[in-house]
Amino acid sequence: MGIWCAVSESEYALLGLTLRNLLEHDAVRTALVLHTGPRRPPDYGGLASRYSKVREVHRDFGEGYSRSLGQGGYDQLSARNHALDLIEDSGVEWLLQFDADDYYDPGLLSIVTRLDEGHDAVVCSCYTLTSETRHWHEPRLDKVVGGKLLLDPHTRVWRSSLQKRFELCPVASKQYENITRHCGVSFSGHPPWHFRTLEGQFHFHLHCLLGKRHTAARTVSRELPTPISPELQECLQELKRCAGPRVAGDG
Repeated sequence: MGIWCAVSESEYALLGLTLRNLLEHDAVRTALVLHTGPRRPPDYGGLASRYSKVREVHRDFGEGYSRSLGQGGYDQLSARNHALDLIEDSGVEWLLQFDADDYYDPGLLSIVTRLDEGHDAVVCSCYTLTSETRHWHEPRLDKVVGGKLLLDPHTRVWRSSLQKRFELCPVASKQYENITRHCGVSFSGHPPWHFRTLEGQFHFHLHCLLGKRHTAARTVSRELPTPISPELQECLQELKRCAGPRVAGDG
């Protein structure tokens, strides 16, 4: 398993909290951290110094989602594809896309590494937490995949041999000044029987807890099906200590 993450200077410290539980998993061979901003963060290399599996690389892909690429805005598409180039060169079998405000249960990696050759991509629900016990819910994002009802399903795990690359979002590229926003990997036409569809709580998004953009629109929430793990609880408590009032509490 190879984990890859394109991270800005402002979220590098966050990555140290959200990624570490995966770095301790035996299935992870390497984790590529691509620093994408004009500057290296002051503590550049800190993760690599603490974890032998981490490789840190810096390359300037601009900064900011609200500016066009010509004005120095962040070229998300090129950054992510560059990270894929680098992680595929490491020779890992499986790839996991990671954002600094993600949290993955390590049990996901254990399942992936036991999959047979008939599966080459994994899809599961994504729970956007609004507290330690609740998650944002938008019914229109519920989808049936492989006969299972998933919440806001994401495909973030696939075999390296597929050589997937990010493409412009046809809607966002016309809607926003920065045309690379919301770029994605397409699995259109991919044989559905090659997907492994997982029910359960494996992927969590911490976007709302951190008060990031569009958080105010995430107003409808409901109870999580099952309590979060002690490891995630510990991560959220540390986020509260580090980020202060920006991180939402229970309720």
